[in-house]
Amino acid sequence: FGDEGGTGIGYRDGYLWFSPASRVLRWRWTPGDLLPQGSAETIVERLPTGGHGAKTFALLGGDTLIVNLGSASNSCQREDRATRSPGEDPCTELESRAGLWRFSSTRLGQRPADGVRHATGLRNTMALGVHPVTGALYPAPHGRDQLGANWGFTDQQNAELPAEEFMRVNAGDDFGWPYCYYDPQQSKKVL
Repeated sequence: FGDEGGTGIGYRDGYLWFSPASRVLRWRWTPGDLLPQGSAETIVERLPTGGHGAKTFALLGGDTLIVNLGSASNSCQREDRATRSPGEDPCTELESRAGLWRFSSTRLGQRPADGVRHATGLRNTMALGVHPVTGALYPAPHGRDQLGANWGFTDQQNAELPAEEFMRVNAGDDFGWPYCYYDPQQSKKVL
């Protein structure tokens, strides 16, 4: 069933949830059945594609769906992934991408403008989960790439920097991408 690949998958309250690159879908599914029933319902559509297109998601308590809208670029440079290309300041990608957006988990046919930015400064959240007891939201985003090729870092530094982070998210949090990243050698965020 289904007609395309994707990244996010989940099950809650009788629905199988799935997210290809441009939308979040759900099918009615009874445990024990081999296939879901009927056609997919589209919860959110017309999500941005290109760049980091993975749409991981998490279903929080109540009527809350959190969706990753990854950045369009590596580090918001004037010329993406180009050697020594300076970063844009301010990074306009942060207005509509590079963060987590909150949508209704029950309303069909939503679009990006119906969502609310829940957290920002997350380049591309490839893992997203909810603590089963507390309901806390935990992402693990990818940090920027190519510090060796673009900025002359050593091979070892390039392999370890920036560190991939695991953190707890609260509404309104800003984790700093593209302006800073976590350096495990210094045990702190750096510009």
